[in-house]
Amino acid sequence: MHRRKYVFTAAGLLTLTAGCMGDSDQEETLEELPESATVEVDDGAYSPLHSHIGTDGTVTWENTGDTSHRIDAFQFHAGSTGWTFSTELEPGESATHTFEAEGLYDFTDQAHGQFAMCGRIRVGHVEEGSSLPCE
Repeated sequence: MHRRKYVFTAAGLLTLTAGCMGDSDQEETLEELPESATVEVDDGAYSPLHSHIGTDGTVTWENTGDTSHRIDAFQFHAGSTGWTFSTELEPGESATHTFEAEGLYDFTDQAHGQFAMCGRIRVGHVEEGSSLPCE
């Protein structure tokens, strides 16, 4: 009878230990998000279309095209985060924004039409959500 108690206790301990190790892996994943990302603004599209950074991460938009571009915050879907950002970039210029809260942050180039040129920044551990209209 003591043997059964020992086997049961050992099995419970292994399960508890395995559960703790799983949390440790998840914490490591949380820490692995990049602190920054760069989005190239070309004359026809953003590259990459989707970027993923950690909370308090920074995104830099660099105009690598031959024409000016206006980058504006936009909310394509109800699941996107409302935010305020607007900047005009001449060729060779760049602009930076720091994202302090988790969420999905959509942006567009109004000069090219909001559905023609758009992108998304995913901050933190949130699901990607719906696709963008420019995909």
